[in-house]
Amino acid sequence: ISSREDPFFINKIHMILAFEIRKNEKLKDCPVFVLTTESSPALKKQGAEQGVAAWIVKPFNGEKLIKVVGKVIAKSQSAA
Repeated sequence: ISSREDPFFINKIHMILAFEIRKNEKLKDCPVFVLTTESSPALKKQGAEQGVAAWIVKPFNGEKLIKVVGKVIAKSQSAA
């Protein structure tokens, strides 16, 4: 199956990957970023439920990416 046959295919992989990372003892605290063309609130909610730290919709610029990464890092440092 390809992303052309199923437009949600890649996002399904993101969710599975985020879930598997959260289960892994060595990786569970590692932030997961999803870079996607999908902006659906339902998909963003699913991502958050699976532990996705940030959902970044393409196209994006470098400044936006740096800002989002900075917010995630600041949040994780304040939680530690």
